[in-house]
Amino acid sequence: MDRWITEFLEYLGTQRRAAPATLRAYRDDLNRFAVFARSRLRAEPGPENFTPELLAAFAASRSLQKATGTNRPISARTLGRSLAALRSFLRYLERRGKTTGALRGSLPRVSAPQPLPAAIGELLLQELMDRAAASVQFPVPLRVVFQAAEVRQHLGPAPLIVPQRRPLRFPLQS
Repeated sequence: MDRWITEFLEYLGTQRRAAPATLRAYRDDLNRFAVFARSRLRAEPGPENFTPELLAAFAASRSLQKATGTNRPISARTLGRSLAALRSFLRYLERRGKTTGALRGSLPRVSAPQPLPAAIGELLLQELMDRAAASVQFPVPLRVVFQAAEVRQHLGPAPLIVPQRRPLRFPLQS
């Protein structure tokens, strides 16, 4: 198993040009899987020993592990990265004829929770709404109606000038 992991990491580093941090994380994740497989199989694991049950058991075990220095489980991103490393490793073995695609498909997919948007203040919200309203391009008749409504609220009857048209006078009644 160690030989396959070493070859896979060399392939990632040379052929796929993976970053050193990625190689380090994948090495740690694959070594965790190797230790898990050894304890579960009570033998030296190899591609011929991998089963969907073994992979599902590893995913379940990994999801229950505690984060370093805390009493909390590992994050969804960490679990997703661990399973992505194992999935890539299985794809590598599959391309060399050592495993099948069904084995790789038995690994669960983990989606990281999306953070909620931060709350914004009332003044910023009003400014954003004003900008949005100013950027909307209405057809000329609708623009006249909206401008007339504003004038009615603030100034009373007034002439409105619409671009590319002659000045109009609206009798504004309250």
